[in-house]
Amino acid sequence: MPYSILLVDDESAVREGIRSRTPWERYNFSVIGEAGNGIEALELVEELHPDVVITDIRMPYLDGMELIQEIRIAHPATT
Repeated sequence: MPYSILLVDDESAVREGIRSRTPWERYNFSVIGEAGNGIEALELVEELHPDVVITDIRMPYLDGMELIQEIRIAHPATT
């Protein structure tokens, strides 16, 4: 079973580029969701329980560093 990834960036073109230009399946990963800001990302982490979150640092509402802190508290198994 592949590891699941959540992509988080406020620019949809960046998310699309990361998703489409990386051969995720070759490395046993699967992109299961995308979020445009940290608040959306927290909701998706609660819903999808991804193994890995790849996040931008500068985003509106909740930046990447704050997002990481929240995930570490609520979902310590997520990296």
